[in-house]
Amino acid sequence: MSSYPGDIGGDKAVSRLLLYQLAKKIPVRGCAVTLAGTDPDHEVLLLRDYLRWPAKKTWFVDNSKSPVVVAALKRIKFLWPGVNVSRDDIREVIPELGSIGFMNLDLMGFPLSNVSATCIDLLSRTMLPSSIFGLTWIKGREIMTLHKSAQRLWKMGKGFQGNERRWVGLERSVSEISAGSLKLTNRWEYFNNHSPMCVGVFAKSIQE
Repeated sequence: MSSYPGDIGGDKAVSRLLLYQLAKKIPVRGCAVTLAGTDPDHEVLLLRDYLRWPAKKTWFVDNSKSPVVVAALKRIKFLWPGVNVSRDDIREVIPELGSIGFMNLDLMGFPLSNVSATCIDLLSRTMLPSSIFGLTWIKGREIMTLHKSAQRLWKMGKGFQGNERRWVGLERSVSEISAGSLKLTNRWEYFNNHSPMCVGVFAKSIQE
């Protein structure tokens, strides 16, 4: 079996690897952006050694004040000298990058929260044609009807039932936010710490 940098096993690692295998098929151009989180070592390996994205065009972003995240950002600088590390809000970082070729938007939580929707809107205007981004969220939260983003997703999926309504709602919502420029190309689900997760991969329309 082939091995990859950052392939440590476990469902989350496999899911991340699936996304990066898709990213391997696109040109290395523009910026690559990901959220740092608490354990970024393996994503550093995937971006640096597998995708071979240039350090000066790679961004790890996280504005969490958690000591674990702050330590993770410091570790990224140690593991990959020259890479960009930012403690700003991801919504403030995206517009400053010019053009984006790949993004891993692993925000967890609600798929159409204010942060997610704003990022999708910004990405629709900054992503290069044929570039991709992955959106990860916790499955099931989108049917909590007290949350506005959940109501929107479920309403947009009208006409479909069960799990398919979830995915159709997401696809239609992203299409509406991006004025049709972002297309759902891949999707899968997995478990992380006993929580069901969904991952949707969107590509920028090549016509754009």
